[in-house]
Amino acid sequence: MEYYKFLRQYVGHQPIILPGSVVLILNSENEILLQKDMMAVGGSLEA
Repeated sequence: MEYYKFLRQYVGHQPIILPGSVVLILNSENEILLQKDMMAVGGSLEA
């Protein structure tokens, strides 16, 4: 969370965009075989 405090010193109350990615592996019937999220959980709290 220290990273957010560091950023806030520079951007104030402007929104901070935190990139992430999602991988979905589907079979031939479009069923999800594997899902992997690689991002911060939505609704991150700031101290």
